[in-house]
Amino acid sequence: SFGTYPRTYDLLHADHLFSRLKNRCKQPVSIVVEMDRILRPGGLTIIRDKVEILNPLEEILRSLHWEIRMTFYQEKEGIICAQKTTWRP
Repeated sequence: SFGTYPRTYDLLHADHLFSRLKNRCKQPVSIVVEMDRILRPGGLTIIRDKVEILNPLEEILRSLHWEIRMTFYQEKEGIICAQKTTWRP
């Protein structure tokens, strides 16, 4: 986990973060859950990575009830822009 207390963030940008941590962290869910924790409701995340990594990430973000604002793929890379909603169980 990241030491963020007492701060939360409005924007997170991950440029190839998930592909770099692929060997250390097999499941990207743990990283996305940490992003969910430190991002304010209404905050945005921009994720740029390989297409084979972005497809499962999009499913994880949707399962957390995030709104996918934009998905753009070009050749083997893509960008996802997602917004955290105020939904909580």
